[in-house]
Amino acid sequence: MRLAVARRLCVCLLAAAALAAPARAASIFDDFESYAPGSFPSPTWSDVRSVALPNAPLPSAQVIATTDAFGHPTQALQTLDAVSPSEGIYTSIDPADQHDLAGDVRVDRYGTLGPGASPSSDWPAMLGLSDIIAGSDVCCFPTPQLGIYASTQTQGWRLYAIDAAGNATDIDLGAAAAVGTWYHVDLDVDALTGSVTSRVVDIATGTLVIDRTDVIPGWTATDFDAIAFFDGELSEPDVAGLGSLDNVSYAAVPEPGTLSLVSLGLVAASLAWRRPYPK
Repeated sequence: MRLAVARRLCVCLLAAAALAAPARAASIFDDFESYAPGSFPSPTWSDVRSVALPNAPLPSAQVIATTDAFGHPTQALQTLDAVSPSEGIYTSIDPADQHDLAGDVRVDRYGTLGPGASPSSDWPAMLGLSDIIAGSDVCCFPTPQLGIYASTQTQGWRLYAIDAAGNATDIDLGAAAAVGTWYHVDLDVDALTGSVTSRVVDIATGTLVIDRTDVIPGWTATDFDAIAFFDGELSEPDVAGLGSLDNVSYAAVPEPGTLSLVSLGLVAASLAWRRPYPK
C-alpha cells in the first residue's frame, strides 16, 4: 500500500516538475552522413539566412563529400562560397546554465580583407552558441553569442562573445588555424558566469593546441537558445572565407529549477515510503 502511494506521489511530482520547468536540454550529434551531397541539412538544421541580414544567399550552406583528417572519405557541412555577413546553420536548444559544444572544424580558405578590417570583422568559420533574435544577424550586435572562430586577419583561433547587455569581447586564444587542417574544437560554457573552457586539437597529429579557461570580463548572464556554425565578412572583401564542420555534438546541464523539482519528488516519495500509517 505504502509503495503504491509513494509511486503515485513520485509520478505526480515529476509530472509537475516537467510542467513547471523547461524541458531537459537536448543532446545533439550530427556527422552529416545522412544527407545528400549538395543539399541543405534539414530538418535538423535551419539556415542562418532566415535570421540574417538579407544579402546572404539562400541556402547559405550545403553538405559536401570530402575527406577527414586522415584522408578517409566523409561528408561535412560547408558554408557557401559567397560574400555576406553570415552564412551557415543553426538549430534550437533548450534553456540551460552550462553548455558543452564540440565539432570538427576546417578552414578551407581565408578571404580577402577589405578597408577597416579588424581581427573580428572577417572569419571563415565560427562554432558557438547564440540567442537568436529574428531580424538580427547571428554574427552581430545585438545578438548575444559566444563561440570560437578563425580570424582572417590573424589566421588564428579567437573567442568572441556578446552578452545579454550587449557587451562585446574578443580574446586571442594564441594558436594558429591552418588552412586545410581538421581541428576538434570543444567549448564548455557557463552562461551564468561567463566562464569558458576552450580546447582545440589538431586531429591528424593529436596535438593539443589550445586548452585554457577564460572568464568573459563584465559578463551578463545570457539564455542561449541555439547552436550555430557560420562564416562571414564585414569588411567587403573581394574573396569570401570558406569553412567546414563535421561531427558536431552538443549537451547541456538542465536549469536548476528542473533538478530541484525532480529532487523534491524523489525526497517526497522516500518520506511517503518511510512514514508509518495509522492502523
